[in-house]
Amino acid sequence: MPAARRVRTPPTDDWEVLQLRLHWPEQVEYELIRPVVVFGLTPAERAEQTGAAVRTIGRQADVFDRAGFAGLLGTDAPAQRVPEGIRDALLLLKGEYPAFNPHELTSIAAVRFGRRLSYHTVKRLLDTGPVPTAPPRRFLPYHQLQNGTERRLAIVRLHLEGWSVQSIAGYLATSRQTVYTALQRWVAEDFAGLPDKSRARKRRALKVDLQTVETIRQLQENPLRGEFRMHSKLKHEFGIDLSPRTCGYIMAQNRALYGLPRREPKTPRPPQPMPFAARFPHQYWSVDLRYTPGQMMVALPRF
Repeated sequence: MPAARRVRTPPTDDWEVLQLRLHWPEQVEYELIRPVVVFGLTPAERAEQTGAAVRTIGRQADVFDRAGFAGLLGTDAPAQRVPEGIRDALLLLKGEYPAFNPHELTSIAAVRFGRRLSYHTVKRLLDTGPVPTAPPRRFLPYHQLQNGTERRLAIVRLHLEGWSVQSIAGYLATSRQTVYTALQRWVAEDFAGLPDKSRARKRRALKVDLQTVETIRQLQENPLRGEFRMHSKLKHEFGIDLSPRTCGYIMAQNRALYGLPRREPKTPRPPQPMPFAARFPHQYWSVDLRYTPGQMMVALPRF
């Protein structure tokens, strides 16, 4: 059957007139984005000319730049545009851990292959592609690995491939808190955080050493120096900050060990009479504060 005779018409850029001359949806989509992909017109300018949405024009132009005319074809084209290496890797991951959803596989593809796939593309790929059944595991469950280093290294490797914390915990059959702890140690300590660490209580550093005890013994030769004076002497002259009670305890040990003299107790003084003792009942003292013209404060006792 001979082809229909084409009628020659003058070229036009009027979008309303141009739409009447197009017969296929693919033609309409291409003519909509042609000034953008060919002449570099911005999506906003093209949207102003055609009345289409700016995001629609920008998205279709990106699809055309990435896949060419295949992006303007039917629904089966996006799955065919995924490279075979990426497609096989995603199907293998789905078979290895069936709990994966398309969103997680999209993130893994972006991290491992630098290819940002859409959710619908990955979902269509999983629905149409043959998913391997029971493929070999790359890592054993968490508690079946030999030591803590291999366990935490498996968590770090899966995380670097784009796996989520929930997927790592489900794949390794462990808790999410274990995964969080391993990743926090990796961020804080790098490779030093992979091996196991002792959980025994760490002995705190002691302030009192032999040098401190010897310094107190030498200062203790002065029998008039008590624990409060010893505390002040050590702090201000030697930079040793010990409490007065600790100084008194060390001084008592030195006296018992070296026979140092004790501080002689003070001689009790006889009680002195109260200078302001009352001489009759209800006697009281008061102070009257007044200011003189010379701004002098005078205290006047009153009985």
